[in-house]
Amino acid sequence: MGGEPQLDEALRALAGHGRQGKVPAAADIRRRGDRRRRRRRAGTAALGAVLVGLLGAGVVLARPAGDPNSLPIGPAGPTAASAGAGPAPTARPPPRATGGGGRAPTTRPARA
Repeated sequence: MGGEPQLDEALRALAGHGRQGKVPAAADIRRRGDRRRRRRRAGTAALGAVLVGLLGAGVVLARPAGDPNSLPIGPAGPTAASAGAGPAPTARPPPRATGGGGRAPTTRPARA
């Protein structure tokens, strides 16, 4: 656990002070522990705030490149103008390219 190394360190420090005859008061030991605990909690809260900020920035930066409002959106059903116009004309296939390098032949008027 995380508390054991700190406990060993604290006991060694107490033993060292005991040999010198200067054991700190219990209130001083309690105050140092409380201060350490507050720092740890503040550090954890700051780390959490940074992680939430990074997560939010990641979500903002990971959006698709296209603008979602740029897609053309038409009406869901027929409109009043197209409802009475009759059937829509069928699309003709594009003209086929001829063997002349992809260019369509041009027609010129005959010279007299």
